[in-house]
Formats: sequence, structure tokens, C-alpha cells
Amino acid sequence: MADLNQVQALRTALRKRYKGRQTVKSKVTLHYKENIDREYGRIIKAYYALLASTIQTYLEKIFDAPTLYNGEKTRFNFDNAKDDFLRFIRRVFGRAKDDFHGRADDFKLRDKVERIGNLTTRLSANEWKRVVEKTLGINILDDYYLGEFYADQLRVWIDDNVGLISTLPDELLTEMQGIVEDGFLNGKSNRDIVKSIQERFGVSRNKASFYATDQLSKLNASITQQQQTSCGVEEYVWSSSRDQRVRDRHAQLDGTKHRWDDPPIVDTKAGRRAHPGEDYRCRCVALPVFNIENIKLPWEIKIK
Repeated sequence: MADLNQVQALRTALRKRYKGRQTVKSKVTLHYKENIDREYGRIIKAYYALLASTIQTYLEKIFDAPTLYNGEKTRFNFDNAKDDFLRFIRRVFGRAKDDFHGRADDFKLRDKVERIGNLTTRLSANEWKRVVEKTLGINILDDYYLGEFYADQLRVWIDDNVGLISTLPDELLTEMQGIVEDGFLNGKSNRDIVKSIQERFGVSRNKASFYATDQLSKLNASITQQQQTSCGVEEYVWSSSRDQRVRDRHAQLDGTKHRWDDPPIVDTKAGRRAHPGEDYRCRCVALPVFNIENIKLPWEIKIK
């Protein structure tokens, strides 16, 4: 960061350039990075494909088991071996969990989530550099907003995401064990059991995708706030994606000015407040309003 004399020189140059104006709005329109959403979605899809393969392998073992008792493969309807078969189901699902954990280790989910986080921070740093250059005519130091600047929040984000996503398969396998046990005890067909399992699998996969998208928007929001407030930006203009997916309230907020220390109400019924990107799966962004007297920027050349 520049020393005090450099900061004063910067402010003087900006006052001259903007002829006494106190604030300057961003001249760059930012957009939510949906390409990173898609990349994260591909990771979730691959992770759940691995889980589906594991489930298929162990369901086949369970569905073949009744032939050991009475040759009937379409229904779990034998009476003399219920306790044995329930224990067998539990052992199989226990092995399925262990097997998936091994496959998940090879998948290296944490490395993939970390890559998404690093990609997000790099793109965000480039966008911020472009905003400052186009709006104020200042070239920010290329590496200032990388490395340690985001280290703490990125580490927390990675831990939270890996924790959220990696717990879902165990929860799903436990639910599936209950579905199979219920099907066995109530004489349901394999087809009905598989249908119930497929439905639960879809719910879990959608839940993981929701978590991923939601957490990515929150990371973007957190990075944006840190970038702007670290440079003395106190206000921003709410900017929505302006498409059919935008919530009514977020559309109402589009173009309105707010302070970083006073987030607007995003849910009028509940009174809930949030900055752009902090609401669940929000794709809105915050366009900075630079206050010339508050600007603190790491620049590399004089103002143009």
C-alpha cells in the first residue's frame, strides 16, 4: 500500500481530474461469474457419478441375496431370515460407505474445491483491477489482491464447502439403507425400492448442487466486500442480472445505492438484510462508489 504522501498525491490528482466531485461511480458493469458455477457443477456431477457407481455395486449384492433363501429375486418376502437379512443389509451398506470413502479420497474433492476458490479469487482480482483502471485511471499492482489478501476467507470457504458436500453421501447411504430395510420388511418389489432410491439420490445431488452454487455466490460477495472496503469504498450500487431468475425484491433493489455497514432488506416479510450475493443463490453484484477523500489504493503508475 502506498505511503501517506502518495495517498495525498493520488487524492489531489483525482480531485483535479473529477473537478471537485466527491464520489465516482464504477464505469464498469460487473456480472456474476456463471462460468465458474458451471465448472463447480461439473465437479458435483462427477462426485455423484462416483457415488452412483458405488451404490449400484452394493445394491446388486443386496438384491441377489434373497436367492440364497428361496430363489425369489423380485420381492423380499421370506419370513425365516429377517433378522439375518437385516444384519446383512447393514453390513453391506457399511462396506459401501467404506468403499465410497476410498473412492472419494482418490477423487480429491478438496483439491478440486480449492481450485474453484482460487479461480474465483483470480477472476475477481482481475475484475477489480479493471474497475479501478476504467473508473479512476489507476493501475493496481498486479499481485496485490492475490495470495495472502484472501487467504483466511478462502481457507474457511474451502473447509465449509468440503464439509458440506462430503457429508451428504453418508447421509444418503444411511437413508438408502432405511429404504431397503423398509422395502424388505414390507414386501416391496425391487423396482419400487430402486425407484425410491433414485428419488432420494436426485434430491441429494440437487442439494449438493444448491450448496455449491450458494456458497460460490457468497464467496464472490465476501471477496467483493473485502476488496472495496479495504480501499476505502463505503457505498455501492446494487446491480441485478436483470433476467427472469432475479427475485422481485432484488429487481426492486437494482440501481439503488447502499452502504457496506448497512445492508438493505432483501426479505420484506422477515426483515432479513443482505448485500449482493449474500442471499441464497443470489447473482447480483455490488458496483463500487469511490469516495475520493477515502481512497486507499495500491497503484503502480501515476494517474492517467
